Amino acid sequence: MFDLPQFFLKVECATFNHAPYIVETMNGFCMQETNFPFVCVIIDDASNDGEQQVINQYLQENFDSLNVSKDYEISTDDYNLKIGRNRTNDNCYFAVYFLKYNHYSIKKDRMAYDLKIFNDVKYIATCEGDDYWTDPLKLQKQVDFLESHSDYVLCCHETKRYDQDSGKMYYQKHDVLNQYPEGYSFDKKYSGWLIQTLTNVFRADFEGYTTFLAMKNRYDIIFYYFIGKAGKCFLMPDIMSVYRIHNGGICSGSDFISFYMTLLGAYQELNDIDKSHDAQTLLKNQILHNIGNLIFLRGWKAIATSVEVTKSYVSRYDFFVFLIKLHYNGVIQVVGSLYNILKNKVVRNSITTS
Repeated sequence: MFDLPQFFLKVECATFNHAPYIVETMNGFCMQETNFPFVCVIIDDASNDGEQQVINQYLQENFDSLNVSKDYEISTDDYNLKIGRNRTNDNCYFAVYFLKYNHYSIKKDRMAYDLKIFNDVKYIATCEGDDYWTDPLKLQKQVDFLESHSDYVLCCHETKRYDQDSGKMYYQKHDVLNQYPEGYSFDKKYSGWLIQTLTNVFRADFEGYTTFLAMKNRYDIIFYYFIGKAGKCFLMPDIMSVYRIHNGGICSGSDFISFYMTLLGAYQELNDIDKSHDAQTLLKNQILHNIGNLIFLRGWKAIATSVEVTKSYVSRYDFFVFLIKLHYNGVIQVVGSLYNILKNKVVRNSITTS
C-alpha cells in the first residue's frame, strides 16, 4: 500500500479520440524535470478510436501501479481509474480516468471526478490530448516565475503549430514580444489572444476560480475572463510546446451556429453570476465579432436571440449604442468578406487564363 505525495501541481488533460497523438502528449508530461511532485490527470471521454487501449498500454510500459491507501473509488458506474508513478521520473504520477460513456454528448461534467480527489494543489497546468510539450523544464520555469512573483496568477509561453494534414511545423511570434523580448506582462485590459490551453500554468486558488468551476459552461474564454480579473499574467518568450491543427477533437462536427449558441449560453450564465460592466462587454464583443458570419450563414434566429439576451443585461443607452455597432459591424464584415471572395475569384480566373 502506498500513500500518494502532497502534489504541488496538477496537469489537467481532457481527451477524446486522440489515439494517434496521445503518446506524444504523455511523453511531454513524463519528460518534465521538476523539484516537486506533480500528477497528470487524464480524462478520456469514452474514446471509440482505441485511445483508451493506447493509454492503458503506455501505463503498463512506463508506470508502476499504486495500491493507494485512501478510498479513491477506483471503479464506478461512470469510470475506471488507474493511478501510477513513472518508473524513470519519481516526481511524475498519472491518474487516468477511463470514462465508460461519453460525457460531452450528454453535457455531463467530466472534471467533477478529478475535483473530488486531486484538488489540493498550488498550481494547475493544462494540455489537451492532441497537443504536446517539448521543453523538459516547462513546468519548472513557469512555477519558478509564479513563486517569485506573487502578484501574478498565470504564466503562459510561446508555442509552435503543427498542421497535421500538410505535415508543416511553423511558429507565429506574438507581436508584443518584438517590443518586450524578455516577456510581456498583461491583464484584462489587453485585448489580444496570448493565453492558450497547452501553455497555461496558474494558481489553483486565484479569486474567481471556484465560481468558474461551479459554472455549467466552462469555456476557455470564460476562464480567461476570471483570470484577467484576478491579477496579472506573464507571457514567456520560450517556445515550449506544439499546438496540433487537425479535423478531429472533442468539438469536431459542431457547426458554427450551434457552437456560437453554446458560447452565447456561457456568456449569459456569466452575466447572471457576475453582474458587471466587464461581463456585459464580453457578451457584446462576442456578438459584434461574429455578426458577419451569422449573416452569411443566415443565422437570423441566432442574431435575434443575441439581441434579446443583450437587451436583458444592459441599460437602454448601452443597448441603443450596441444596436448601432451591430449594424455597422455587420455591414463592414459582410462587405469585407464579399470583397475577399471577389478578389480570390479574379486571381483564380487570371491564373486559369494565363
